[in-house]
Amino acid sequence: MIVLAGTGGEVAPAAAKLAEETGAEVVTLVVDLGGHPPAGGSNHDTAAFADDHCLPAIQANALVTGLAWPAVVRRLADAARRCGATTVAHGYAGRGAHRFAAGLAAVAPDLRVLAVPGAPPAERTLWGYVVEPGDRWRFPAEGEFLAPEEVTVTFDAGVPVAVDGETVSVAEALRRLNRRAAAQGAGKHRTEDGRTFAAPGALVLVTAHRALESATLEPELARFKRQVDREWATLVRDGQWFSPLKHALDSFVVEAQEAVSGDVRLLLHDGRVTALEPRDARPAAEYVARPGKITAQA
Repeated sequence: MIVLAGTGGEVAPAAAKLAEETGAEVVTLVVDLGGHPPAGGSNHDTAAFADDHCLPAIQANALVTGLAWPAVVRRLADAARRCGATTVAHGYAGRGAHRFAAGLAAVAPDLRVLAVPGAPPAERTLWGYVVEPGDRWRFPAEGEFLAPEEVTVTFDAGVPVAVDGETVSVAEALRRLNRRAAAQGAGKHRTEDGRTFAAPGALVLVTAHRALESATLEPELARFKRQVDREWATLVRDGQWFSPLKHALDSFVVEAQEAVSGDVRLLLHDGRVTALEPRDARPAAEYVARPGKITAQA
């Protein structure tokens, strides 16, 4: 038996072809991490993805593209155990396939893994997605005029808990900011394979969190955490989500969040997200807004 992960009804043709080629029974696992309409996914999956994968990336100030694969690896390993399968399959290619194989080797080394061309990988998530025609998070046309918009994000111990004063979960914060930042053309960048990846809500939250850390963390702690953030992002990009070092860095990042509470005002305009001024509850120093950055005053 083989368990094949994919998104929605698009996985059915790949499953049928895999069954024909291998002669094995193929069970499909539909994975929806917030990048598609509710049919085929669940609010529980999306909330767990936001809390267990997106939040650690926000707190590590990491705008990484590959956050879905660790969640898919765990779901596939669990499904294989329930079904008694010895093989799992996915649609990731290139660097994504490397990450997936490394992750599965860490959590379920006894399972065989297959990369299946034509099986759509779970790349569209609450965190980000590859931009395609007709995306529901609309980006403006080039040169289209949009009035600047301000948004205030509130953090409590490094967790986004409100947007413009309204209480939200991490998942809801990403949903709202995905729409608002995408409308301003913010959050797009080129990936290593030349595609355009968009993470508008993630860009807003990471920008706000980084600004608030600069205002609340003790200087030596802030300096060292920047090094940890870079190493955290490198490990995730290299497929080491489940590594002992990544786990240890997670603990450090969470510990460093104790003082990261307060409000951050941001300006969304012309494809950019700018932190204007953090209004923190426990400032480590006095900070004033400058165009494009935040500067400390002695």
